[in-house]
Parts: sequence; C-alpha cells; structure tokens
Amino acid sequence: GAISTHLERLLRAEAIEFEAAALPLIGRAAFGSMRDALSLRDQAIAHGAGRVAADDVREMLGAIDETYLLRLLEAVAEDRAGDVMAIAADMQARSLSFDTALADLAGLLLRVALAQGVPEAAGAEEPRRRPRRPRRREAARCAG
Repeated sequence: GAISTHLERLLRAEAIEFEAAALPLIGRAAFGSMRDALSLRDQAIAHGAGRVAADDVREMLGAIDETYLLRLLEAVAEDRAGDVMAIAADMQARSLSFDTALADLAGLLLRVALAQGVPEAAGAEEPRRRPRRPRRREAARCAG
C-alpha cells in the first residue's frame, strides 16, 4: 500500500534497518492515516532499539501472530472445542488481546473470502477501517 511504500522510502533515506513485513503492520494499525503511521514508525524505531522488525512491531501493537488465528480457524472448522479453549487459554496466558484477535480474525476471513471470490485481489493490501457505528435509524430498522 501507499503507506508501506512511503515508510520504506523514509526508512531507507534515514538508513534505518527494517523488515519489509513490519511496514504493512504499521500501515494497518494507522487505519490509513499517514500521520498515525509516522508516529507508529517512530515508536517502532524506539521499541526496536533503532531497528524496525516485524516481531517487535507486533509486540508493540499487541498484534496477534497469525498462526494463532489459523490454528483457531482450523479448530473451529473441525469442531474441536477443546482445542479452541486451549488456544484461547494460551492467548490469555500470553496476555494477548482478544479484541485485537477478533479484529485480526475478521481481516483474515475477509482475505480468505476475497481469495475465493476474487483471486486477483488476494494480494492487494487492504487498510483496516474502524468499525462504523450504525445510526439510530439503521439500528431501529435492523431491530425490527
């Protein structure tokens, strides 16, 4: 995406070591705001002691390692409730955010749906959007 590209340009110009995989994480966490992305980049540099690494950015953001999400989806799809509970317990023991996990899981499911329905869009970086709250009129209409 545009934010990742801009961050990459800045990091190269400033001769700051970085992992390319860290940049989309920052872009998504910034919800499309370049100002927020620049602030998060600065935080990532400080958090990583002068280096921007994907694992450090995930830790800084409280992001969930996608392997948890993939294991969770597999367990749910195969109706293994015990495994789902074990994964949740492991996430809790590591103080991982369930709110973040649910948002990341929604993003993963969207990517899966896109890959299945529109394969050419599977590689496109989609910025996360903050959920829109329904207007009262919409909420009343949905409520019946």
